[in-house]
Amino acid sequence: MSEEKKSNKNSISELDKIKYIQKKIHETTLKCMDNYILLRDKIPLIQAALALVFMDYRNSVFTSVKMPFRYKSSQSMQKNISKEFEENIKRLPANCSYEDIDKMVEETILEISKDFFGATFVIHNQNDVKNYCDESDDPYVKKLFKQYSCVESYLDESDKMEHLPSNEKSQMKSKKIDIADTFIDGNETSTEKAPKQINLFDVEDIHTYRDYNTKLIELLTLLTNCSMPCQDSSDGKIHKYAVSQMDIPYLKLVEEASTYNPKNKDEWIEILTKLAHEAYFKPLRPFDVQLEEALSKNEELSSSPLFHAELNEKDRIHYINHLTFLRDNLAAISKDRLLNYILKSEMPRILDSLSDQPGLSVEVIDSTEKLKENGFYAQYYIIKINGIAILELQAQSEYRSDLAKDGNAAHNSIPGKSFDIRHLFKLNPKTTHPFDDKQLDFYCDFLETVNLNDIYEYKVPKEDLPKLKILQELVEYASSKIKVVNYVKYDNSKKSKRVKFYDYINSTLDYFGAEFGSIAPAHRIEHNQALVVPQNKMYALENILKNRVGFSVLANLIRVKYKEKTSKQGKELLPNDVARAYSGPLMEYDLPRINKDLKNAISAFKPLKKLKFKPMGSRTRKYKRKPAKTKNTKSTKQDFSR
Repeated sequence: MSEEKKSNKNSISELDKIKYIQKKIHETTLKCMDNYILLRDKIPLIQAALALVFMDYRNSVFTSVKMPFRYKSSQSMQKNISKEFEENIKRLPANCSYEDIDKMVEETILEISKDFFGATFVIHNQNDVKNYCDESDDPYVKKLFKQYSCVESYLDESDKMEHLPSNEKSQMKSKKIDIADTFIDGNETSTEKAPKQINLFDVEDIHTYRDYNTKLIELLTLLTNCSMPCQDSSDGKIHKYAVSQMDIPYLKLVEEASTYNPKNKDEWIEILTKLAHEAYFKPLRPFDVQLEEALSKNEELSSSPLFHAELNEKDRIHYINHLTFLRDNLAAISKDRLLNYILKSEMPRILDSLSDQPGLSVEVIDSTEKLKENGFYAQYYIIKINGIAILELQAQSEYRSDLAKDGNAAHNSIPGKSFDIRHLFKLNPKTTHPFDDKQLDFYCDFLETVNLNDIYEYKVPKEDLPKLKILQELVEYASSKIKVVNYVKYDNSKKSKRVKFYDYINSTLDYFGAEFGSIAPAHRIEHNQALVVPQNKMYALENILKNRVGFSVLANLIRVKYKEKTSKQGKELLPNDVARAYSGPLMEYDLPRINKDLKNAISAFKPLKKLKFKPMGSRTRKYKRKPAKTKNTKSTKQDFSR
């Protein structure tokens, strides 16, 4: 019996523990890399299973859905190995045995490998799920549908009111909307004093702080009721967290900035950037906490003259912008709880039914639900297909999926996941001083907060066209002050090597870029068919360049240059693979060929060559070599220790 096995039942010395853990980390890293490489040959099998999930859900709920997927980037895979080991090693008991370490390593392999291939099942927010809710026997579905219907009725009536003539609008101000159906979470502290009946909302009907606070309470009551309870709060309490995309209403900010009377374009940019950061680039407090504060303020200040005093124009515009932002948030979130609950009800059944297909076996290894303070929400299912392929499947409403791309919950905003693009820009010496780094940041800060869609908006009311023109001119001006570099430095040292911009982006995509694709209806003659569509390099680049506002004007400057360079080199940004159709139930041409390919791929697969492992603390070996012989001298043995 080996020394390791003899001491299995006894406590391990600290040095032996370190050596054994290091050895296991080495072996596990190689195994994870093997799995990462082998997964390429399993992807057709995974895509077939995902296509069936897609078709089953679309048919069962009578609605449209989408399913984006990605093959993990090598950089993300490497970071995952480091992160999981660091976390799991800390959980080992002080007097751990070899069995404890072995168990930890097995769990770590699963944690690392489970999302090498990941897919997100997304249900569109605009889908009509009334038939599903009417036919459902689940009382909670009925309750959620009533809540949604009540909020939609309020929003529809408010929209109608805003477009009425002044005389008709004044008659509707006294109309009350019953919102009792939105209170579905019991008697929470924040909603005990909240109104059960509220007035219709009119953004222009804000003249005093009392008007603003009254509308604020009404909107926060609905937002608190519509938000999902989050138990993963830093203060240990259950909260209704503010969730919002970083959809900065720049045309409204232009209107607000004009009240500061900016003298030139640089002052415009400075004010707009400050307003954007102050209002939107900060953690948003839970809706229930905001509601409690608004209710308290209403009680404290109700007798104060300032509470009823006329607002100045600057404050009035600021309050209108805030209320409009909250109302837009309410419109986006009104169906969120209902859609995510439908997903939670249907996904286990659909995953279980996959095994009924010929040649397909699906096992749910683990499932969990996550709701974070930043607004991120997803249901996770770790599944194993045919005992071979392990993947992570998420389920989300469209709104939560968008939050993972934009806003406080943006994936690219998470430390370690973001990709800094500032080093790819420099000042344009033709228009400004080329050595002022603060000036470079000044223009980049502005362009980074403007979503590309904001300056190409095609549905703008006539009254907003002057504001859009101002924004477009400011973006054009700021863009002219900077330019994308032709060469990128490796580091900031004097002897730093440079690489061409095009080559740098390609290397970045190879390392940082995941490989994306999506599953969509095939629109063929067959009534039930899905199409697996791979995405090209440009799609991967856009995902890397996204920030909290989505795809910014600053990011677009990089995309434009990369596209130009690609065209000059005569290359086309085509997908890596052709689209493939799958039928449900699976037909003869779907799985047998894939299974055969998989069998051949697995039998031909050779694991990575095991490298010699030398644990920390072991004695250093001495390597010897013979000096070169010459015609006139005899060889002499010498030791060359390394």
